[in-house]
Amino acid sequence: MTQSNGLVMSPAETKHFWTQVHRHRPDACWTWLGRKDDKGYGAFYLRSCHRNIGTHRIAYELLAGSVPNHLQLDHLCRNRACVNPSHLEPVTHAENILRGEAPTARHARKTHCRNGHEFTPENTYRRPGGRGGRQCRQCRSRMTRAGSEQRQQRIRRLRTHCPSGHPYGEPGNVWIDAIGRRVCQPCKRRPRPALEPRAHCRNGHPFPDEALDRNGHRRCRECTRIAQRVRYWAKR
Repeated sequence: MTQSNGLVMSPAETKHFWTQVHRHRPDACWTWLGRKDDKGYGAFYLRSCHRNIGTHRIAYELLAGSVPNHLQLDHLCRNRACVNPSHLEPVTHAENILRGEAPTARHARKTHCRNGHEFTPENTYRRPGGRGGRQCRQCRSRMTRAGSEQRQQRIRRLRTHCPSGHPYGEPGNVWIDAIGRRVCQPCKRRPRPALEPRAHCRNGHPFPDEALDRNGHRRCRECTRIAQRVRYWAKR
C-alpha cells in the first residue's frame, strides 16, 4: 500500500494511475489521458477516500511529497491536465487566484484605471473590510462631486416657497432632512392647531355627551346598534 498525506493507494491503483499518464520527457507536460471534470482537471477515484481526487495532487504527493492543508497546487504550465510535479507549486488560495485568468486576476494586474490614472498607494482607495476591490481616488472624488452637483441642481429646481408662503431662500429658513428633502423651519416650529371635537359621526348621527366607551373614546350608539343587528341576522 502507498500512503501520502492521508491518500492510501494500493499497488494496483498506483499502476493503473500511471498507465493513464502520458510521460515522454521530464521537463514536458505529463498529460492525463483519463477522466476529467468539467473544468479540465484530471480526476481519479480512490477507494480509500470513496471519491474522486485531482490527478495532479496524487502525482505530486507520490513523487514530490505531501501538500499542506492550507495550500493549493498551481499549474505553472497553465495546462490543467498536466500532472508533472515539476510544473506544480504549492501556493495559497489567494495567490492561486491572482495567477489565473479570472476577472479578479486580470483587474489585479492592471496598473492604471480606465481613465488613465495610475494605481499608486496614494491614489488607491480600498473599502473597509477588504471587499469591493480597489478604486481610483481621483475618479471617486470626481464622481462624488458630480453626484453632489446633481443633487444641488435638483434642489434648485424645486419650489422657492413652502405651501404656507415662507421663502426657502432666507438664511436659516431651510432644513434638509435625512433623505435630502427641504423642510421649512417656521412651519416645522409652528404648533399644530387642536382639532375641535366633531358633533356627528360619519353617518350623520349626533354624538351625545355621554357617548364614551370604556377607553374614553366617543362611539356612536346608533351605528353600534345597527352593526349588532347585522351580525345577529348574519348568524341566523
